[in-house]
Amino acid sequence: MNDQPRALDSLLDQFTRCSTGQGRTVVVGGGFVSGKSEILRQFHETLTDDGVLVLSATGTRAEHELQAGIIDQLFRGTGLPPDVADRMSRLVNPGGGDAPKADIRTAHEVCQVLLELSRQRPLVICVDDIQDADTLSLHCLRHLRRRISSARILLVAAEAEQPARMPRRDHGELTRRPDLRLQIGPLSPPMLRQRMESRLGAAMAEDLGAHWYAATGGNELLVRALFEDLAAGRLSEDAPTGPAYARAVWECVHHGDHQVLAVATAVAILDEATTPRLAARLAQVTPRTAEQIIQTLEASGLVGNGRFRHRGAIAAVLAGIDDEHRTRLRSQAAELLYEQGAPAQQVAAHLADADRLPAGWPVDVLRESAAQALVSGEGRAALRYLELARTTLDDHDATDIGVTRGLVRVHLRINPVAATAHVSTLWAHAEAGEADPTDLALLTRHALWFGDWERARCALSAATGRLDARSAVELWVTARCYPGLVTVPDLATLSPETSEGDAWDTVATTLDSAWRSRPALDAELVAEQVLGSFAAGQTPPELAWTAVVLLVRVGRHDRAVRWCDRLVSESARADAPTWQAAIQVAAAALDHLGGEPERACARVETALSLLPPPGWGIPLCLPLAVGIEAGSVLQRTDVIDELVRTPLPEGAFASLWGVRYLCARARGHLIAGRALAAMSDVQRCSATMRSWNVDLPSFAPWHEVLADASELVGHTDLNELPGTGPQPAVLSESEQRVAELAGAGCTNRQISEQLFITVSTVEQHLTRIYRKLGVSGRTQLAARMPAST
Repeated sequence: MNDQPRALDSLLDQFTRCSTGQGRTVVVGGGFVSGKSEILRQFHETLTDDGVLVLSATGTRAEHELQAGIIDQLFRGTGLPPDVADRMSRLVNPGGGDAPKADIRTAHEVCQVLLELSRQRPLVICVDDIQDADTLSLHCLRHLRRRISSARILLVAAEAEQPARMPRRDHGELTRRPDLRLQIGPLSPPMLRQRMESRLGAAMAEDLGAHWYAATGGNELLVRALFEDLAAGRLSEDAPTGPAYARAVWECVHHGDHQVLAVATAVAILDEATTPRLAARLAQVTPRTAEQIIQTLEASGLVGNGRFRHRGAIAAVLAGIDDEHRTRLRSQAAELLYEQGAPAQQVAAHLADADRLPAGWPVDVLRESAAQALVSGEGRAALRYLELARTTLDDHDATDIGVTRGLVRVHLRINPVAATAHVSTLWAHAEAGEADPTDLALLTRHALWFGDWERARCALSAATGRLDARSAVELWVTARCYPGLVTVPDLATLSPETSEGDAWDTVATTLDSAWRSRPALDAELVAEQVLGSFAAGQTPPELAWTAVVLLVRVGRHDRAVRWCDRLVSESARADAPTWQAAIQVAAAALDHLGGEPERACARVETALSLLPPPGWGIPLCLPLAVGIEAGSVLQRTDVIDELVRTPLPEGAFASLWGVRYLCARARGHLIAGRALAAMSDVQRCSATMRSWNVDLPSFAPWHEVLADASELVGHTDLNELPGTGPQPAVLSESEQRVAELAGAGCTNRQISEQLFITVSTVEQHLTRIYRKLGVSGRTQLAARMPAST
């Protein structure tokens, strides 16, 4: 390959030789818009000496049938004596409407005129795109070539490779065995970098060089287009190519005949799946023709390794065809790839932009592609595939429960409220007795999430005795978080694969101990195992929440924080916003517990943006509760009021998250000075938790709120308050730990470091502890500790 400066030097050298009476023929070859025309232009501009006559012409496909068109262009050039121009005009444009004839007499006369001109001064004849020249002109030029060996004539013909058709005989004879053949290829990376440095400077060339080469392959036309787009301010990180680039790509693929465009379009459609055989079938040409065209496109720099180098080039090619043609090609490409056994997602990418699909194999491919997309963490891609499958089925009045099941799962992953329309179809399947156990577990979890107690009980009853061990544990632990909605049978009843005391039963009962008075002995190990097995989009969020609470209960706040940070990242990578939001809330609760209310509020805000309130169902109570708790510490009544005004779903207080919300809202009422409202909430909270045999001060510290509310309304004897029961001087779990350490002589700083809380939080705990125990300081506290524990 010759670069352009060397090619220009070679042409000038040939001109020097021809000036001494050594007639020369030079052919400049290359792919489409590879820079041949630019070299001819530069060569013409270089020959500025008045002693040189330059005649130029360009062949075009549109004027291919116009006989003597090239000769006519040559003799209409500047610098010719008027009598010569008139003489040739009469020769190639005879009167009476007769077309000129390609005979020896005409060719001889044209050659005589050119030879006469060369005797007066050196003559350079430049013909661009010689492959599109008319027959008569080629006949004349071929005749001339045989007679210039001792003339001062340099004949330069630029020839674009034409793989889709064999060269015409007259054209081939003219360009065969020239005195010099210059093959022009794309700019190399160093040449492109040098060009960019000369125009943009070294720094910008360094930043853009690799990208520009990837986008252009060194193609001269594409490079000039990028310079134009850059000068016009049309390039950015989000738009690495612009309209000039798109036009240049379109010009490249239109430079050949219709077969070149057809194959280029096929390559753009097939992209990574391109092979010459597939491109040939899609473009309706022979495999040999497709292979030649692809090679020519590669020679031009537009294509590399059989595919377009840049997404911008693909977009430009496809933008030039109408929608109907594009969707038809997509359908054909999908079918070709399916027949070839291509991966499902590769086929589905074409189906997504195809026209009306048949109901058979496309639905299977789309369903499989959705499953693969979920594994790859592409939830929204999975949704597109399944929605297309459903539309295809609807077009043919067909159904596929697998597609419906997939839609429910994907919507639960992205926004559970959107799953409702498809859940009804799954319910109809279940009511007909055709649902499998995984469907029943899915329906139970969905019903619990949205507080539909009747359907939750129905699905749970139908699933009983049919679940595998893991599904049973997940459903059992999930259902236990909604004690006001359903009564959960023992694990062995849910699954025949479990029995009392086995490993699965241990996991379930250990997790459930998070909500009881004393966690199980192996609580930390089980919680870590559950979180280590967490799969975003699959593991119920309630399991993760329960495991986090369990770690906090056994004093491993630090481990809980690390797990939450890890699972938030995993959920984001899995494209599972529901799970990402759920873990963000758990992390927010840990931040609040650790004395970082500002960070807790920020996490709650993130969680509610990832999953808007309607999608949360009953668990909406949890982010609202944590936000209100953190806002109360910060004395942010604006935050509290906004969260309190958020509507709750029906049945919200039938869940553990609901009682935490009641306790948090009571605290918020106190901050706003609404003591009676606080008393009402805390009494409802305490009564509900007692009825469930759940009393967990670290999760819902209603005792503390009750004491503060009582002071505001003037009650000193808490036993007199309705709905609260006898009230011992009880400390919450966190207060108990602070009291023990303070009684043992630890400073506030030492306590904060051991319990992973702030010094301010330690001080707040001590204030409550002194009030509850009726002591005035650490000395009396140390004396009281044995009796209080």
